[in-house]
Amino acid sequence: MNTSLKIIYAAAILLPVAAGAHAADYSAEAAATKAYYEKAAPVFKQLGPEAAIKEFNTPKKWYEDKYGLHVTVTLKDSTLVADSGFPELVGMKWNEVSDLDGNALGPFVAKAVEKSPNGAVVQLRFAVPNSSHAGHAEGYCAQIDAEHLLCGWTEVEER
Repeated sequence: MNTSLKIIYAAAILLPVAAGAHAADYSAEAAATKAYYEKAAPVFKQLGPEAAIKEFNTPKKWYEDKYGLHVTVTLKDSTLVADSGFPELVGMKWNEVSDLDGNALGPFVAKAVEKSPNGAVVQLRFAVPNSSHAGHAEGYCAQIDAEHLLCGWTEVEER
């Protein structure tokens, strides 16, 4: 898939905006996301970046239907190198996908992690593909090493 198509596809499924304007309770998803990150982090550290990225890109191995749990790994330049939920997005740059307010996803997540170096909760809203519904993504992200950002994510319909 060429870069332009990846960006269009990513925009269609992510269109993220900082959550907070709505008061729905996503605490169960937040807890699941953090637990999934905590499951993935030791794997990354044990295997090392190259093997962990391959592991996280193994189809269906790091994806759970409950809440759409999956992991992502991005490089410092915001290139997505692993995505167990949306493998077709691997290779795109998060800073090329903007939210509805024009904020680039890469810097948005990076800022949250910078404020909370041990791990940050990130909330996004996105358009659910092939639906008129909005979705809610709950992420737990941390800088796992000098070059990689590791996130656990949930994706559910907005309530």
